[in-house]
Amino acid sequence: MEKSYFIKLTVVLYRITELFPKEEPLRFSLRKKANDILADATLVFGTNSVVLVRAEKQRLLNRIIKNIDIIQAFFELAGEQEWIKQENFLVLQREYERVAKEAQLSLVTNKEPAQTAQTKVAKNTQQIKPQETVFGETEPKTEEHLKQRHKKILKLLKTKGVVQVKDVKDILPEVTKRTLRRDFDFLLKQGLVGRRGDKNKTEYVAR
Repeated sequence: MEKSYFIKLTVVLYRITELFPKEEPLRFSLRKKANDILADATLVFGTNSVVLVRAEKQRLLNRIIKNIDIIQAFFELAGEQEWIKQENFLVLQREYERVAKEAQLSLVTNKEPAQTAQTKVAKNTQQIKPQETVFGETEPKTEEHLKQRHKKILKLLKTKGVVQVKDVKDILPEVTKRTLRRDFDFLLKQGLVGRRGDKNKTEYVAR
């Protein structure tokens, strides 16, 4: 990950939050967290990253992960308002999740001996499937490539015909509603489900 990637990600967030009410606190909270992530990520990622001692790098990686958790919660809160559509946050949520995964992987390699770390990196790399983003990656296009949770959602849809997020939460209690909404957004983009209604009355239908 290069510095330019994090700058681009932060610029996109700034543009989206321009649509918030001018004095809305979430506008400034999201931007502050995005700037904090940009500052820390610039130090630990990319070919131009500075040389850090192990303890300092671990501290920055943990802070990146924590700030991404916070910024994702802010996305969920903002998405419940009527300022802009929830879909506007989808790309940002996906990209920040990508950064969090990269930080977690770097944390593993920073903690463990080189031999063990390289083995884990190789294993994790094999398990990662590409996703489509505004940054040029590709996304799985067929149902056979979907993760197990998506398949369970599709199976429930085929059985019931119409479901809400709370219905899926009943069969996947360990998954947050925020994650389930992102799952539905992904399936919607793939053309595997349809959506009708809005806010708490949003329903998803099988296609």
